[in-house]
Amino acid sequence: MIRSGRPRRPGTRHGPGLHAAPPMHTA
Repeated sequence: MIRSGRPRRPGTRHGPGLHAAPPMHTA
């Protein structure tokens, strides 16, 4: 999934939002 080193979707650094809808993507 996101183990390549760089987060693919915004929200991975925030913590919550990995399996759920990313906070940045939903906006």
